[in-house]
Amino acid sequence: MKKKLKRSKLSVTFYVIACILLVYAVYSMFSTVSYLNTYFTTYGTSIGANLGDAIPYIISNSIVYLVYAVLVFMGAVIFDAVRALDPANCLTEAEIAAKEREKQQKAAAKAAEAKKKEEEKAKAAVEAASKKAQEKAEKGEAPVEEADAEAEDKTEDAEKADDADEKKDEADAE
Repeated sequence: MKKKLKRSKLSVTFYVIACILLVYAVYSMFSTVSYLNTYFTTYGTSIGANLGDAIPYIISNSIVYLVYAVLVFMGAVIFDAVRALDPANCLTEAEIAAKEREKQQKAAAKAAEAKKKEEEKAKAAVEAASKKAQEKAEKGEAPVEEADAEAEDKTEDAEKADDADEKKDEADAE
């Protein structure tokens, strides 16, 4: 079984620096090609005609950042490999299980919160429909029973959505 390392701020920092250097190396290549294109266009020639001069110029402007990115990345990999040799830097089975339980509890809390919001929306829809029905009844436009049936339909739709959410949560928990 592969050991799972605890996260190290230094290691993460190395990886981030390596990514930044890599992005800057690519940017340097493109800006150099753009500069050379403009330069050769100004003098009435193309970059393809002067490829022998262009390639060393492009490489000399970007290779430094590319090498630094590779070195920093390799430093991070070596640092992680050395840290893996010390058992204190690895997560125990209990810590892994605790993190997994914590993730499940967060997911359950999030699902409960979403369910509560859906119930509140359903209640608000029922109250709005009831209020609308009472206003219509006062004006004599529609009987109250039709409005109540409409409110019940919305409540049933909300309950079906809740049931579907519960089934989804149960499937996710399994």
